[in-house]
Amino acid sequence: MSDKNLFEVEVNYTYTGNPEVVYSAWLNEQLARQWFAPGLGETEPVEIAAEVGGRFCIVQVRDGQPVSHHGEYLTLDQPYLISFTWAMDDMEDVDTVTIHIKPAGGGSAVRLVHQMDETWKDYADRTREAWLGMMQQMDELISR
Repeated sequence: MSDKNLFEVEVNYTYTGNPEVVYSAWLNEQLARQWFAPGLGETEPVEIAAEVGGRFCIVQVRDGQPVSHHGEYLTLDQPYLISFTWAMDDMEDVDTVTIHIKPAGGGSAVRLVHQMDETWKDYADRTREAWLGMMQQMDELISR
């Protein structure tokens, strides 16, 4: 992807958990199984190698078909920044997702920026809604 063909989807969410808890939830295999794309299908397996250069793979069964979401961690600055590549199945386009976490009262303010090729611009609202749903589900899990 060249920079001139990119656009960004931004999602802001305030979590009840502190930055350390939120940061850890993004990288926890057991929690990811529960917060990833809630309601769209069973999520398994989930593999997360939480280190710079490490990879993740989340496979979710949708309508009987496995869909793979995978990428590589680019930046891990605990507890304030996570950045990774993002792709689905064998798609040629590789996106970049950056998660900024900062303290906010007793919780955390999170800004997620999903940078993708402009050919996917029609999916911006769907992408925003998907990330927001996952963030809300994660917040429910970590606030228990």
